[in-house]
Amino acid sequence: MIRTAKNEPKNLMTTDSHTHRLSTLCVHAGTYRDQATGGACSPIFTSTAYAVANAADENLYPRCFNTPNQQVINRKLAALEKGEAAVVFGSGMAAIATFLLAHLKAGEHAIFQNDLYGGSMQLISQELPRLGVQVSWGANVAEFAAAVRPETRLIYVEDLLADFAAALSME
Repeated sequence: MIRTAKNEPKNLMTTDSHTHRLSTLCVHAGTYRDQATGGACSPIFTSTAYAVANAADENLYPRCFNTPNQQVINRKLAALEKGEAAVVFGSGMAAIATFLLAHLKAGEHAIFQNDLYGGSMQLISQELPRLGVQVSWGANVAEFAAAVRPETRLIYVEDLLADFAAALSME
């Protein structure tokens, strides 16, 4: 097994993100040292299914963000961003949906940029209201400010879309 009782990989190269330079963090942060081969870099684990030693062990499964590949990249990104933790998603839409569903609940309100990626628009305009989340839209800071109310939990904007010519004015 790669994991210890505390759910941490063995042979992990610990890299303090506050004392090492960016180049060192890019190469070494979160690295898993393979005992079998002695490899200096994290191997790529090609499996999508993992054997579990006993029922008490955690099941390694890609949707749980806990496969060896995911753990290495999550630790590396956290070190590079000087964060406590990080998580990598299979798509941008998965990250957006997880963020919104984790931070909004029925009866709460959120304000969104008028022009968003199509998948975001569908989730926000169709699914969030179905879950009881109140939605408002804005094109600039003044419109966002005017839409704020006591139950507002977040204001959501996306960066410019590559195929989209309009720009959100933040002035």
